[in-house]
Amino acid sequence: MPASISLIVYIVEQNIEAVNNYTIQRGIGLSHIPDREPQRIHFTYFIPDPEITVDSSEESFEPLTGGALQTNAVYLIHGKFSYLVNDNSLDLVIFSHVLLPIDSAECPEAPMIAKFIGKVTSVPSVTNNGLRLLVTVSEYIRKGEKPVHEIIVTHPTTGRLSKSITAAQKNATVQFTGILFIYESILYCDVLDFSFVGIRSDDLIHSYNPWSTKDKITTKSSVAKRIQKLHNEQMSTPPTIPSLPQKKITRGKRKVIEKVSTGSIAASIIKKRQADKMDSDNNEPNKNQKN
Repeated sequence: MPASISLIVYIVEQNIEAVNNYTIQRGIGLSHIPDREPQRIHFTYFIPDPEITVDSSEESFEPLTGGALQTNAVYLIHGKFSYLVNDNSLDLVIFSHVLLPIDSAECPEAPMIAKFIGKVTSVPSVTNNGLRLLVTVSEYIRKGEKPVHEIIVTHPTTGRLSKSITAAQKNATVQFTGILFIYESILYCDVLDFSFVGIRSDDLIHSYNPWSTKDKITTKSSVAKRIQKLHNEQMSTPPTIPSLPQKKITRGKRKVIEKVSTGSIAASIIKKRQADKMDSDNNEPNKNQKN
């Protein structure tokens, strides 16, 4: 995930070009940082399409947000960034900006507030000057550019986040927000917020909760008791599947036909023919006597 930053920037120069149906603005700005030289900013901004107003009689005006940044103006800017070691500047891709209605000569001092997500590369060190924790951050600025930087997390030894920082182990994934300082091409972040990403379930089990010391009252609601009984039944015996009621079908009487094999039918036909022949033979002498 790219590092993000919020800062106040005075626009020194800028130019606009069209690339593949996009309007892109590039330029240079300066951030007035307390107790240090101004921080140089190389910025890139994808200018959104202007909103079309229905009433053409309305006067055109320069929007406070969303429009192209103007030279010699002061803006509050938020975006993703990377540090360029070669010229000690920030490569900033702007997400959003707000025009500050102040004179450029009155540009206020303001710290750079940055947010990072990275992996701890070494155990924290504790000195009289404070805590230090080395974190590696892999950033994505644009296609083909994925720089890796080391950020030194700093915090007072007795600060409110000291327990979390000293508990950080190597290869742990952490996210933190703080004031960004750059000294001799080294990035420091004095954290205002610090937390772990993807806490393991066993860590949650052994975590302290404030109500664990209270006397527990083992009373259950009627619903909880019923669910408990159903659970016990489920674990002891498999559930019985109720049999579906059979439908009683009333139909008219059908003629029952006895199933007879083909051999039986042939035998009965032969017997009948033999009986008929015997009857005809017996009747022949009687006819002769009468004649």
